[in-house]
Order: sequence, then structure tokens, then C-alpha cells
Amino acid sequence: MMAMSDKSAYQETYIRAAGAIAFIAIIKPQCDREAILGNRAKERLQELVATGRTHVSKIQCSCRPGTEGTPQCNYGRSCGVLTINGRDVGQILISEGLAVPYQCGPTTCPRSPRPWGG
Repeated sequence: MMAMSDKSAYQETYIRAAGAIAFIAIIKPQCDREAILGNRAKERLQELVATGRTHVSKIQCSCRPGTEGTPQCNYGRSCGVLTINGRDVGQILISEGLAVPYQCGPTTCPRSPRPWGG
């Protein structure tokens, strides 16, 4: 089961599958250009999900030891990788200019990249 939730073009959007696994966070846009790109990314993801076989791989979150599954780690959500027809969705969106790489370390993640709209 895939679900997308957002309230407006200027709020955060989270893509979830299989309950509470967060795969993609489209961060709150700071300008019209970011809002347009965020909407394009969301539309592209909907298109990909509708046309392919999805697979969820749960992965370890980048949190302090002992905090995974708690509000102190990713708001209590699990982490995962979403593939469609065997292709990593994050890599697809990055290659199409609709997402930016965001690499976490073993126990922490850097600040969200800003600006991300170019």
C-alpha cells in the first residue's frame, strides 16, 4: 500500500508505504520554484508507482543507538528504500533533477540541503 500525504504546495510531503515507513520527504519549499519542483517530483512518483511493481526494503535508520522506533529517531517511523521494477526511486528522481542527494551517516543526518530548488 502506498500513500501520499500533503496539505498544500508549501507544506512538507511524505511518501509512505506499508504503514509507517518513510521513504521520501519532500521538504517544505522556501520559494515558488521549489514548490513547482516539489509538485513535479510528487507527480512523477505517483506516475512511477502507478506503472510498476513496487518493493519495500526496510533499512536501518541513521539514529543514535537504542533510539530506532522511538520519537527520537525519525519521529518513530522506520526507514526504507522504495524500488519500482527493480530501480531505486530516489536515484530515478535525482537523475531527472527532481530530487537532491541526501546522505546520512551511521548515527546522524546532516541538515536538509538549502536551497534545493537551484
